[in-house]
Amino acid sequence: MFTLVRPGSANDSTHGTIPVKMELLAYHLVPLFKNAPKDPLNPHDVERTFVLIDKLLRSYIQGYSFQQQGTNNSMKPALVKDLLMDTMIVRGSAYPEQTMNEISEVQGHFEDWFTKRARISPRRAIEILLGILRAEEDLGNAWRFKLRDGSLQIEKKWKEAKKTKRSERTTEQKVLLEMAHSSEDARGFGYAQTLSSVPPDDVPVSRQKLSPEPTTEEWDGLIRLIGCTPESRNSIKHTVEMQRRPLFVLSGNRVLLCDLSNAVDQLWHAFEHIARLDQSFYSGAYQAHRGRWLEDRIAALVQRIFPPATIYKKLTYPDPDKGPNARTELDIAIHWPPFLVLIEAKAAQFRFESQLGDIGRLKSDIKANVADAFDQARRANRFIQSVPEAVFLESSTGRTLIARKAEIQRIYLTTVTLHSLAGIATRLSSIQGLGLFGDGEYPWAISLADLDLVTEFCPGPDVFLHFAERRLAIQKEEVHIRADEIDLFGAYLKTRLQANRIWQQEGKKRPDWVWLSGFQDPFDAVMASRRGAYPNPPPIRLEIPQKVEGLLQELRTREDDKDARWIAFSLLSLSDRALDILAAMFVDLRSQTFNTDVFRRGTYTEGDLAISIVATKTQPADALMRNTQSRTLLEKYRRRCTRSIGFGVMTSDLSKPFECSVWADRPWVQDLEMERLIENEPAPVPSPGSKIPGRNDPCLCGSTKKFKKCCLPKMEVARRS
Repeated sequence: MFTLVRPGSANDSTHGTIPVKMELLAYHLVPLFKNAPKDPLNPHDVERTFVLIDKLLRSYIQGYSFQQQGTNNSMKPALVKDLLMDTMIVRGSAYPEQTMNEISEVQGHFEDWFTKRARISPRRAIEILLGILRAEEDLGNAWRFKLRDGSLQIEKKWKEAKKTKRSERTTEQKVLLEMAHSSEDARGFGYAQTLSSVPPDDVPVSRQKLSPEPTTEEWDGLIRLIGCTPESRNSIKHTVEMQRRPLFVLSGNRVLLCDLSNAVDQLWHAFEHIARLDQSFYSGAYQAHRGRWLEDRIAALVQRIFPPATIYKKLTYPDPDKGPNARTELDIAIHWPPFLVLIEAKAAQFRFESQLGDIGRLKSDIKANVADAFDQARRANRFIQSVPEAVFLESSTGRTLIARKAEIQRIYLTTVTLHSLAGIATRLSSIQGLGLFGDGEYPWAISLADLDLVTEFCPGPDVFLHFAERRLAIQKEEVHIRADEIDLFGAYLKTRLQANRIWQQEGKKRPDWVWLSGFQDPFDAVMASRRGAYPNPPPIRLEIPQKVEGLLQELRTREDDKDARWIAFSLLSLSDRALDILAAMFVDLRSQTFNTDVFRRGTYTEGDLAISIVATKTQPADALMRNTQSRTLLEKYRRRCTRSIGFGVMTSDLSKPFECSVWADRPWVQDLEMERLIENEPAPVPSPGSKIPGRNDPCLCGSTKKFKKCCLPKMEVARRS
C-alpha cells in the first residue's frame, strides 16, 4: 500500500489517519522485509489489506484506551486519555513550512557543528527531504497513471460485456459481470487487479534519483537521524514510537516519506538530541541563540498587527518580590493604550514521554513551558499594580515603557512556546490536578507556529486583543471546550466565540463538553494553495457585517485616539443581532432626507452599552462633534448604561463611514442636571415614512417608559406649534 498526502492538501477527516496507518504497517512489516512472499498478490489480497489496516488501527487505539483506564494517577484521566490519543493519531505540530524555517534559522545557525557530528547539516537535511518528496510525487504520479489505465481498461471490458447478448458472452465476460455489478465496481476491481500486478516498486526513492545528488555521508546521516531500518525498528518496543522514525528505509537504502510535517518535527528533535549530548554547547551557544531567535520572531510576528513603536523587547524593571535594588526582566511587551500585553517566551523541550502520559515529566514540561512563564508575566503585572506609574527599560535601546495604572483597562498575560504542547495549551483548566494554576488563573498560552497564523490572518489590533479576551474566557467556561488553537481562531473569525453561537443555543440543553472541529480547514486550504495543491482557497476573514467592518477600519486609522481603540473592542463584543442593527442604522440615517439645520439620530442598547448615531448633511464638523458628545452622554444616562458610544456622520461625505466618535465609560449615578436636560429636550422627530410606536409601546427614545407618558406629549405639542 502506498499513499502520498502532502500536509494540508487533504482533509483530516478523510486522510488524517494515513500517517499512523503507515507507521503501523512499517512496525509489523519492516522485520519481515528479508522474507519475500512466496505467492504473488491478487486483487482479493489488496482489498483485504485495506480492511485489515483499518482493523489494526482500531485495535491499536482501543488497546491504548483500555491500558489508560487501568492507570492510576492524580491527574484528571480525561486529559491523559486525550493526550495519548493525540500522540497516537495526530502528526505534525505545525505546517511543515513553519518547522523547516525554525530548523533553518535556529539549528541551521550551527551548520558546521552539526555536520561534524551528524554527517549532515540541518539545512541540507531539509533540502534532501524536499527532494525526496518531489521525487515521490513524480514517481508516484507515473505509477498512478498505470493504476488509472488498468482501472479504465477493466471498466471498458465490463461495458462491452454488458452490451453483449447473454448467449454470446465469453466465460471471462460472465465472471466479470458476476464480480462487478456496476461500472464503478468494475473500476474498483480493475484498480485492485492492477495494484496487485503493478506494485509501486519504483516509488521508493534512491539517492541517485535526487538532483543535486546527496553524498553517501549525507544520505546515511539522514537515515541515522530519522530513518526506520530493520536495525532501528528492533529497538522500538511499541508502535507509538514509530512516529520518531518517519523515513521508511527499504532495500538498497531506498526511502519512503509519508508525512513531511512529522518528518521535519522529528528532524528537529533529532538535531536537538545531538546538541544535548554536548552540554557545554547546548546550555551555552545553542540555547542562547534559540532564545534570542524565539523572542525576535515573536516581536516580528506581532509587528504585523501593532505599530513597531508599541512593541518592546528585553525590558528590565524593579522586582516587586525582592529588595529595593533588585531588578528582573520581561521578554516582550505591547503597549497599545488602554491595552497592555505582557509576553514571556519559553523554548523548553516538550518530551515524548510527557505526551505518553508520564505524569512527572508532563508536570515539569508544562511548568517549564507555561507555568514559569506565567509566573514571570504575573510578576510584571504585580509591579504595575504596585505603583501609579510603572517604568520599564528596554535594555538594547534605552527606550522606556511607562504604564500608568489608571490608564490601562486590560492587561493580557501571554506565554509563547517554541513548539505546540499537544493541545494542552488550550485546556490549562484541565491540569489543576498536577498542582499547577491552583488559583484558577491562566495565561493565553500559544505556540510560535499558531501565533504566526493568528497574526497573519488577524485584521487588526482590536481583533487580536478581543480574540485574546475570548480565548482566556474559554478557560473558565463551565462547559469543557476542546479545540486546538487554530480551530479556536477559525471559530472566532466565524462566531467571535459567542456562547449562543456554539454551546448555549436557545431551546437546546446545555452540553457538558464541546469539540470544535473543522474550523482549521480554511487555513489548511490556504497553505496547500501556496504549495500549488489547492487552486481556489476560501477567503479567511472576520465574519461581521460589511458596514461594521468599515467602522473598525476607520477606527484603526485613528492611531492616536485611545478611545477609538476601546470603541472598536466594544463593537466586537456585541452580539450578531446588535451588529446587524447597527449596520442597518447607518444605512437608514444616510438614506434620510435632511433639512439644512437638522440633526437626525438613532440609538440602540445592548446590555450596559448604548450606541448612538448622530447624522447631518450640512452642519459644520465642530457642531456635529458637540451634538454627538451631548447625545452620547444623554443616552447613556437615559438608558442607565455604564458605557456609551457615539458616532457622528456627515452624510455628504462618502469617503468615510463617520466623521467623529465619542466614548463614555463610568458608573451610572443620578444627576439632576441630566434629568433636567432630558426633560426639556425637544421631542424626537421621526424620519419620513418611519413608523412611530403605539401609545402603550416602549418610547422610541429608549427611556423604558411608555410612549404615551414620554415623548408622545412632546411630539403633539411640537406638531401643534
